[in-house]
Amino acid sequence: MSKITFCKICNKKLSSIGMPRHVKLHSITYTEYKKKFDIVTSEKISGLGKGYSDEIMSSPLALKICDDYKTCGGNLRSLSRLYEINRCIISKILKFHNIKIKTNKEARRETESIKQSLGIKGHRYGKTQKCGGNVNWYYYKDIKYQGSWEFKYALYLESKNIQFLCHKKIKRFEYFDDNNKLRTYCPDFYLINTDEFVEIKGFFSNEDKRKIEIVKNKYKDLKLTILTKNELNKLEILEIDKKLNINIEKYLYEHKTDNLILQEILNRININDLKIDYAVNKINLNLIAKKYNIRKDLISFIYNKYLPLRNSKEYKELELQHLITQIGDKIKLDYLENGFGFKELRQKYKLKNFKNIFNKLNIKQRANQQQRAIYFFKDFSQKYAKQIITEYENGTSASKLSFNYKVNKNIIKKILQNL
Repeated sequence: MSKITFCKICNKKLSSIGMPRHVKLHSITYTEYKKKFDIVTSEKISGLGKGYSDEIMSSPLALKICDDYKTCGGNLRSLSRLYEINRCIISKILKFHNIKIKTNKEARRETESIKQSLGIKGHRYGKTQKCGGNVNWYYYKDIKYQGSWEFKYALYLESKNIQFLCHKKIKRFEYFDDNNKLRTYCPDFYLINTDEFVEIKGFFSNEDKRKIEIVKNKYKDLKLTILTKNELNKLEILEIDKKLNINIEKYLYEHKTDNLILQEILNRININDLKIDYAVNKINLNLIAKKYNIRKDLISFIYNKYLPLRNSKEYKELELQHLITQIGDKIKLDYLENGFGFKELRQKYKLKNFKNIFNKLNIKQRANQQQRAIYFFKDFSQKYAKQIITEYENGTSASKLSFNYKVNKNIIKKILQNL
């Protein structure tokens, strides 16, 4: 059972389950805290690595874990911190004793009720829940839309040839709230032909429900429809952009600076550099987004529109072009002047598709095999002439030298004639 205890350092009132987490605020681990103040807890379960026998599962510590879990506030995380046992082991103990494991929602509610009983108030205590995250703004045909659902509903109305107004030039409704403060309510859309107002709601809070209730009671002739996610799904509005083949990311809008986000990114970034980073340097899309300071929801749009698919023709051509700009001149020199063959060039530059690079360089092939043999003889004599001469003087024959150096006997005879 979780008992109410007091922290030995700051004398704060806490439950025994929440103590290990609280101790970390004092920049000290729970084991150090127990040693410092001589706090004795039950011994760890020994022999858990040896097959989880019935004796271990029905040990006094295992039974205590089960009792603590059944109490209000007992969850896998808090018990693993308290007894310093892995969560998987605790869940196995609970399953062995046929105890139902709590869901995250249930565990959270229990911890909140314990906090309220102890008088601990969270930062959202007494306030209604609000939808989190920043809202994306869209700019399309001189109209600004707050959120993708509003934009998709506007596309739906446009496809049905329904005239509408959004945000601007819409009638505002004054009302007094429960605190007797004068407030104004402005719906999202006004349908001109039917004289109807539409409100798009992603998260319908209690405050919003109360506000609309007051407005409807005051203005009884008001035609107001509220469209939540379920209604939008029924009308197939949330997938209207796919039906109309419109990329809504293209119309993302920075509300503070009054600029289209995508256009601003394209003005700031060189697409060729981005292609080289993706195709040649093999940089991941997430890392490209960090490097160029691009939003992650826009990098997929840029990838689909501007970047080539992996292993496509364009992707391979980009690799070739980049290699040619880096080592193209060196390959020409080695082939035409230094007398390198294809095998030697492959080994030197570690290239797989050497023939494609060779064809792109537009190098004229050497006139004939005789010329190639001259290049090879020059290169071979520069490297091994001295060694061959010393070995020949020591008594090794020409045929043995040709076998050792894996060349024709005539090449070795030519080198020996120059003595």
